Formats: sequence, structure tokens, C-alpha cells
Amino acid sequence: MYDKDLFLEKVKENNIYLGIELGSTRIKAIAIDNRAKIISNGIYEWKSNFENGYWTYDFDLLIKGLQSSFKNLKENIFKDYGYKISNFKAIGISAMMHGLLAFDKNMNLLTPFRTWRNTNTDKASLFLSELYEYNIPHMIMKKW
Repeated sequence: MYDKDLFLEKVKENNIYLGIELGSTRIKAIAIDNRAKIISNGIYEWKSNFENGYWTYDFDLLIKGLQSSFKNLKENIFKDYGYKISNFKAIGISAMMHGLLAFDKNMNLLTPFRTWRNTNTDKASLFLSELYEYNIPHMIMKKW
């Protein structure tokens, strides 16, 4: 566990950062200090589903997972340090390398959450890789 006195010092200095990761099996919230030392974390487990020919995650579960992992992080911080954290200096968000969330200008989801497990674009990937002379990984497209 992170040192309690050092934790309170970092809180007073506003040197606690929030990291969120949308992983393939878990959504994780993590608190770190300005030297990247882990203070605490919160986790929400989820999994993808195969729907209409695509691997996807339920968008409502994404929202629930973000809320749950963050709530879990705050509860763990309170349990370990006796402090109700309400402020972070900065936030960083990371997601699956080959995932896709496409929104319109009003933030409406245009297509279900596509994941790294979808490899239905062999033709497009090969064509674009040859055209640009650069490896273009599988992408989520309805038609080529």
C-alpha cells in the first residue's frame, strides 16, 4: 500500500492523477502520483458479445463500467487512506488498440462499439497496406 502520509501530501499538492483504461476484459480506474507510483485502483469486469456478425460491447455497460470502476477506486482510497478524494490534477484515458467508438457531431453513437476481435476487413486492410506501403491493420467497415 502507498504511504498514508505521502498520500495526504500529494493530495495537498494536487499531485494525484486519474487513469482510465477500457480493456478487453476489464475497465480500470487507477490513481497515481506525479512519479507514476500507484496509489489505488478500481476495476469493473466485462466481456464482448458477438452480435449481428460483429464483436461488440454494450454501450450501457461501458457507462456502467466507467462509473463502477471510478466508484470502486474512490471507495478503495477511502478504505486505505481515510480520505474522500474529489479532485485529480489530470486524467488520461486509454482504450483497446483496435477498438472503435464512432459518434456524430451530437455525440450519438453511429455504430455499436467495435472491438479488436473483428477481423472482417481483410480486403480493405490488404488494399490500403499496399496502396500506402504501410501496414494498415484490420478496420471496421460495413462495405468495401
